[in-house]
Amino acid sequence: MRALMVLGASAVLSVGLMGVASPSAEALPTGCRAAKLAEVGISDCSGGTGLHRARAVCKNGSVVYGAWARVRVGSLAFCPNVGADSVSSVSVELRD
Repeated sequence: MRALMVLGASAVLSVGLMGVASPSAEALPTGCRAAKLAEVGISDCSGGTGLHRARAVCKNGSVVYGAWARVRVGSLAFCPNVGADSVSSVSVELRD
């Protein structure tokens, strides 16, 4: 009888913990694209969840980052004090 009570308590504890489990991690953004315009690197994503940001390499060699942004919100990375057409390349960084 005691063994049955312990087994029953274990089953209740297991079921109880299933409801407390941590939520699943967010998926990464999808449909992301990057572009450059003069001294700005731009990124945006159209689907998924999580965050993205623009990463721009400036023609003077510096690397700048935009703010982390949610899907359907743009991220801008500025190459300051370098002049017009100062972005060499732009990429998108993702985070859940």
